[in-house]
Amino acid sequence: GIIIQKDMVKWYIIFEEKLKQQGLSKVRIGVLQKNTVAKGFWTSSGFKFYAKKPWKDIDCYEKQLI
Repeated sequence: GIIIQKDMVKWYIIFEEKLKQQGLSKVRIGVLQKNTVAKGFWTSSGFKFYAKKPWKDIDCYEKQLI
């Protein structure tokens, strides 16, 4: 629900700051192609689609951090 999504946003912001502090310039994730809720969450968090992995039913997303 909404409360879980707000908690995920807070968690991700903290996680992203840690990655930036470590000098990482981007982060990549894989999302199951059928998981439209997760795709919506990650794209609203600034991730952009970059590849499809059909043999694993995974869509790949990345976000530039710096």
